[in-house]
Amino acid sequence: MRKLLLILVLAMASLAIVANPQLNPPGGLTNATHITNYTKPVLNITLSVNLISLTYENWVKYPVNNVVSTPLNYFTLLINASIINSTEPINESTMLSIRIGNVYSYSTLLNLTAGSYQLVNVPVYSLPYGNYSINVTLSVMNFTTSRFYNLIMYKPTIVNAYLTQCGLTTSPSNNSEVIIPYSSPILNLILYSAEPVKLNLVSNMGGVYSSYNVTINGKYVFREPLTFMNGTVSAQLAFNGQAYSTYMFQVNSVRPWYSINVTYGSASLRVTNGSSIPVVTGHSVNFYSSYLSNLTMETMINNQVTGNSFLIVDTGSYNAQVVFMYGSCTVGLVKFSINAYEPVPLITSPNSTVPLGVNSRIVFNVNVPAPIVNEKVYISPLSPQFPVSITGSPVALRGNGGFEVGLLALQPGPMPLNVSLIMVDYGGYSYYYSTIILLNVLKPTMSITPELLNITYGELASMLVNLTAEGYGIVNQTLQYQVTLNGVNVALGSITTNSSGYASLTFKPNDTGVYVVYVTYSPSQSFSITSQAKVIVAPAKVNISYLVNSTIVYGDSLTVMVNLNPGITASVYLYLNKSFIGYINVINGTGYTHVKPNEAGYFNLTIYYPGSRNYLPSVAEASLMVLKAPCTIRMSINGSFIVGSELSISGNVTAPISQIPIYVNKSLIIAYVTNGKFQESYKPPYPGLYNITVYWPGNNNYLSCGLNEFVKVIKANPRVSIRVLNNGTIASGSSIIMLILIKVNNNLPTRANASILVNSSGRVRSINTVVSNETVLRIVTDKAGPWIIYVKYLGNEWLNDAYVGPIVVYVVSGVFGIPWYIFTIYALAIIMGLIISLLMRHS
Repeated sequence: MRKLLLILVLAMASLAIVANPQLNPPGGLTNATHITNYTKPVLNITLSVNLISLTYENWVKYPVNNVVSTPLNYFTLLINASIINSTEPINESTMLSIRIGNVYSYSTLLNLTAGSYQLVNVPVYSLPYGNYSINVTLSVMNFTTSRFYNLIMYKPTIVNAYLTQCGLTTSPSNNSEVIIPYSSPILNLILYSAEPVKLNLVSNMGGVYSSYNVTINGKYVFREPLTFMNGTVSAQLAFNGQAYSTYMFQVNSVRPWYSINVTYGSASLRVTNGSSIPVVTGHSVNFYSSYLSNLTMETMINNQVTGNSFLIVDTGSYNAQVVFMYGSCTVGLVKFSINAYEPVPLITSPNSTVPLGVNSRIVFNVNVPAPIVNEKVYISPLSPQFPVSITGSPVALRGNGGFEVGLLALQPGPMPLNVSLIMVDYGGYSYYYSTIILLNVLKPTMSITPELLNITYGELASMLVNLTAEGYGIVNQTLQYQVTLNGVNVALGSITTNSSGYASLTFKPNDTGVYVVYVTYSPSQSFSITSQAKVIVAPAKVNISYLVNSTIVYGDSLTVMVNLNPGITASVYLYLNKSFIGYINVINGTGYTHVKPNEAGYFNLTIYYPGSRNYLPSVAEASLMVLKAPCTIRMSINGSFIVGSELSISGNVTAPISQIPIYVNKSLIIAYVTNGKFQESYKPPYPGLYNITVYWPGNNNYLSCGLNEFVKVIKANPRVSIRVLNNGTIASGSSIIMLILIKVNNNLPTRANASILVNSSGRVRSINTVVSNETVLRIVTDKAGPWIIYVKYLGNEWLNDAYVGPIVVYVVSGVFGIPWYIFTIYALAIIMGLIISLLMRHS
């Protein structure tokens, strides 16, 4: 009981030592001593536990004043656990426990013995960032020791970002938006870590991702060029897939925009590269621009910086340029020129002369090098006493160009004209200019070429009229002409001279004779000239062309087509071998007709035009051959083709004849032809093959023609019949009397041989005889019974064979050819007579 109480007291004392931290000496050593009054040894165990280091990536951190730090939440703790000594052997496992705040705990069993230690790596993953207390505890049996450390975690971060370009810095805040002009900007990222660390920096430039390994120890600046984009820019620090810091902003890159306007007076011009601005000296140009707000502008004239206004003093070309800057970068340059002029126009006229008394159109050309947009031009004689009339002045022009005025000069010689201009340029500035144009007034002359023209009727009379003044052609003038024939006007009209002073006069005479042409030029009431020419018109030759069938067949129409050149309307006469056969009415040069030659042969066709007042006679000839017409015969033979029957021979013939011979073998039949058709009949006397020929020998206009056909005529079929004249009264010993009937359709001979076959009670006899129609035959009988008779008609030259039978004749018994029943009848008659006689007697 005492021993049990002592063990209980010692156990409570050990627990008190472990529970009291003031009893835990530095270094983690624990001395446990059991005090007993017994001789048994007291258990005493000294434990030790320490945090040696914290390791992340390739960096090792050692505790300083029980404080250890790390930039990552992935790290490894190295723990040294040991049992310094023990008074008794230890047979139990040692428990090592680590606890980091309330967010992480770890424990493991160690196999330690007295005087041994063990280094333990404790991995820590995904620890939330913060400052924590690390409690390291080692315990075995009832002995425990602990150590406490402070853990400080420094999270790597992207502190800031800014863009640098052209010497300017733009600092977008996180999750902000920045607008910059594109000029090769650099993205600068300020990274910071209190402890050295190697992380992965992932950048996103508008969807283009890049990855870099960066080592940060304190402050670190990372630079990356930024491409032109509109989108999101982001950067992220990460390690093993865990993001530690993110920075993001929106970039809108814009192309630098700008526009330049130059004002000159009231005009405003948009300027681009290569523009040219015309101005007049003595005026200023002003520059106005609009551009992106963070740009600057600089204007230079001939490489000298100027302000927004520039006075143009001298003529010439000025090189101007406007430069747009973003910081130290040139983002835009517009080069153009300013061309300065004096408002001195050049006035010219292609008309150095004008004809006297002619309403002429004088052309003036105005060319002003200055930017003139409106001119008003005044034309007047230099001396008011000069006899000239000017119409169409003043003239309004827009810019450079030409114009016309009407001028009528009534005095020959030099004529000076005063030309004055009032000009306005596009800026609204006005100018005045005056000069003198000298014209020479000339007297006109007129000629007609040729003066005598010979043509034939139907041709055009064409002449050339030349209107000149001192050798210069007078242009665009109207000339009146008159054409007479035998003093009678046949044509009136007007013509106009061209740019060389020539006018073409053309008319078509409507008759032969001598025509006189008068041409008059009257430019004014005070001046007129007239020239004349003659035209002799002779009768025209008529050319005949024709189209004729050179070969035709008699009976066909001959088509004669005629063309007359020129295409006149007239009558043309036709002759065949000098015999008149007709005429053609030709209309507008063309006509045709159809004629029929009276006979076949060779002919000469003459086409004759007799001529008229305006046309000469003309003849054309052609050779013609008229062939004999073909003759065609068609024949049809109809009938039964049986001897004794008529054959119908019909047909038609194309030749116009009245009769035609028909040959049947050697027999001649003359058939009459009506309307080209013929028909005859013929009765063949005998059967056989007949050759039927129709032939016409032809005449002067038709060729011969003929046709032959063969027909076969056959024998007739007779209708043979037998009539027994005494049938029913024939007794043996008497004759069978038969009537032979031979019927034919035509009256042909019937006489022919015949064979009679008689069969009586199996006895057959043959009788040969000659028969004809209605021949009576007798056959003597010698026994009673049925007699079967066959008759074979053997035919003749006209009739075919025929066969009749069987004919059955019944022969009864009799004496001397008298039937027995005759005797019976006579006997009965006698007996009846006797009876009647007796009866009469008794009565």
